[in-house]
Amino acid sequence: MHYRILKGQNMSYEQIAAAKPAKKSQILSDKKLFLFLLAIVTIFPLIFIPSTSAFRAEVSSIDNVFRLLLLMSTMHVGLTAYFYLDNQYRSQVFDKWKYYIGFPVTLIVCAGLLTGFSPKWGLIYLMIFYHAWLLYHYGRQNYGILAFTAISTGTGRPMLLERIALHLAPIGGICASYKVLGQFKKSVLFPYTDLLQNIGILLTIIALICAIYSSVYQFRKHHSLQRPAMLMLLSCFYLPTFFFNNYVQAVMGYAIAHALQYFVFMSFLATGTNTKRPMHSLIVLIGGMLSTWGLILLTREKGIWGSFEPFVPGIGIGLIMWHFIMDAGFWKLSVPWQREQVISRIPFIFK
Repeated sequence: MHYRILKGQNMSYEQIAAAKPAKKSQILSDKKLFLFLLAIVTIFPLIFIPSTSAFRAEVSSIDNVFRLLLLMSTMHVGLTAYFYLDNQYRSQVFDKWKYYIGFPVTLIVCAGLLTGFSPKWGLIYLMIFYHAWLLYHYGRQNYGILAFTAISTGTGRPMLLERIALHLAPIGGICASYKVLGQFKKSVLFPYTDLLQNIGILLTIIALICAIYSSVYQFRKHHSLQRPAMLMLLSCFYLPTFFFNNYVQAVMGYAIAHALQYFVFMSFLATGTNTKRPMHSLIVLIGGMLSTWGLILLTREKGIWGSFEPFVPGIGIGLIMWHFIMDAGFWKLSVPWQREQVISRIPFIFK
């Protein structure tokens, strides 16, 4: 490694930002490009999906873009396979096999057994659990984006109010979005839909107040709009949920935004400074993505599984939750090994 962090060392944001890794070739290596792409891929689907959903079938060009974005929302899960295919990350997978192999395999098997032995109620409550974890997963990535923005702009670690904003926003989104989840309407929790909606509104208002206060404070302190703008964007991430009554318009805008964010993250990571052959690494990333995506598509095919078919929906959901587990592990910068990898591969963020 060009910049080694001793195991167990607790580094501040300022210490991380002071790291000076050695320069090596890198396909994607510009800090401004990184932050710009994250902002664009977040804003575009949040506006495009809700605003064009109602008439997209009437305009072929819009419909084609719409379908491509929906496709990418599923494909991004497959990018996680890179961690099993890259030599450096694979060594960590085997070293921590209980978490990176044992945990997801157990989860996939249990999810499959749940829908297999209880095709109706098992699927209903698995979907309710999965949906909450899904939106929470979006929120964790958003917090990561703010953390990267804070590091790259040299404005210090996220404040308490910023953390509150980006933790309450997904919880508010989860509560309010159950109104458009078909499986939720079949559960014993359905009578509480309005209550959850009101809780979601309250939490979102608190999140926005915290974000506005923090943004004003950050701007007055650092005279830069980058961090305040990113915080406000991420705090507004779940707002479509409160204005639409169908799943596509209410949820898919930010689901796709999350997916595109992950494409940016993984593309920079795979082609990073510490990668000996960036183009080869990018091909590995794409190959792993397509293979995993194909596997997920197979779990959605009906009529090919025979008597095993009731187990397949749970396995398919389990595969996506596998992505949550891997993502939470390998992007956790509080862990020395993970932090060292990220710093060595995308060092320009930390300068």
